[in-house]
Amino acid sequence: VDDLLITGETEEQTREATVKLLNFLGEKGLKVSRSKLQFVEQEVKYLGHWISKGKKKLDPDRVSGILSLRPPQTKKEIRQILGLLGYCRPWLESYSEKVKFLYEKLTNNQLKWSTEDDKKFEEIKRTLIQAPVLSLPDLEKPFYLFVNVSNQTA
Repeated sequence: VDDLLITGETEEQTREATVKLLNFLGEKGLKVSRSKLQFVEQEVKYLGHWISKGKKKLDPDRVSGILSLRPPQTKKEIRQILGLLGYCRPWLESYSEKVKFLYEKLTNNQLKWSTEDDKKFEEIKRTLIQAPVLSLPDLEKPFYLFVNVSNQTA
């Protein structure tokens, strides 16, 4: 079993639920990695994100990995980049529009990378450097959902 996350209203509640789960897993013969265990923390790394009290931010290590990417040379590399960027989708406003040029590269027989493609790729990287911390809306206050459909992307 990978990637379990336990939360609670209080630290004590979280501690009790965690101990209960660890005991249950032990009874079933399942092991937990001590090196990966984050026991009753205010902020945890979970599925490549840092999570704390209703907030979520990108893992800086993940962003560094994307920043170090060179322009793709093959369609396989484009698919890999799209996989990485898809993981960062919540932090990329107008994601579909920003990555459309990469999807279009997959439909062409021969991969040709232009200086315009370089600019678009670097813009995506700059956006990730400035990625905001995401938070849950305050349900006691009004909020608005904006949806944009343009250039055949949504």
